[in-house]
Amino acid sequence: MVVSFATVFTLAWQVLHPPRMAPVKPRGFRLERMPTARGFLSIYLSSNLADGKPSPVVYLLAHGRTESRADHSTLMEMMAKRGMDCASVPMPGQDESPESQVSFGARGSDVLIRTLDYLEEKVGKDRLNVALIGFDTGASTAWATAKRDARIRGVVSVNAFADLADSLPRMSRIEGRTVPRPIGQVVARLVGLISSESLDKVSPLQDATDFNRPAMVVHGALESTYGIDDAEAIATASRADLWMVKGGAESAAKLVGRDTFVRHLEGFSKRVLDDIRDQTLYRKLSRYKPKRLSGDTSRIAMTEDLPRRASKKKRTGYQRLGWLGL
Repeated sequence: MVVSFATVFTLAWQVLHPPRMAPVKPRGFRLERMPTARGFLSIYLSSNLADGKPSPVVYLLAHGRTESRADHSTLMEMMAKRGMDCASVPMPGQDESPESQVSFGARGSDVLIRTLDYLEEKVGKDRLNVALIGFDTGASTAWATAKRDARIRGVVSVNAFADLADSLPRMSRIEGRTVPRPIGQVVARLVGLISSESLDKVSPLQDATDFNRPAMVVHGALESTYGIDDAEAIATASRADLWMVKGGAESAAKLVGRDTFVRHLEGFSKRVLDDIRDQTLYRKLSRYKPKRLSGDTSRIAMTEDLPRRASKKKRTGYQRLGWLGL
């Protein structure tokens, strides 16, 4: 396949500027405007969360490239009905984001951290336990955020890639077909030049290695863009549960809107709460300091074998001599 430089540049531009999909607000959710450094972001909140009454675990969703919040509105409605509060914001360069380019790294993570700050201001820090659900490139953003911010209690990763440098060439398509790898590599390098981010450092696999909280990895077994090896590597690195879905990315995406996925999230919420309790107990124990005894304590265990002294009021000279063995 012979490809001109203009075609390669167009492919790189399309990676960073995919068509924008219109969002759909889930039924019963609130729309609020969240101020950020780059403008206002619309945030969808379940009604209880908007009223400052969050569920024990709150989920923050990050959609993927070429997606919008419309892809997960049904899921969010089902979660809210089952008592799991959730929120979603547009990722950079997509949906209603004021930014022009897609983010694979820090800028997307900045959005999720700012959203977490916004939720804390609304409901209070001590009442908020947030877990992330990331889809496709949103999953890589979720792993990067979890590495940067210790407030993240858990991560659910759906169809994630392990390393951007290996996966970016496979995102380039001509007429729906993936371009040959050499051309894809050229496109990937050009994407790095056009983008305002350092893409060579984007590695969900490395981010997952440092994560020590509950995690679940969901992946389509026949997914072509990001292979099954990526899912297995991330699950192993993060010690996560691996849930392989029959079919490709489409099958995993359809599963997201079904009751089976919501039931898995209910079980995952219990794991998150168990981990929070374990962490709380560990912190309490780590703060406990036993009293130190002064002097030689090597014979403390023998004190019960020593003869008991009489009280000072009743002790006679004879008793004192007797205790000394005289």
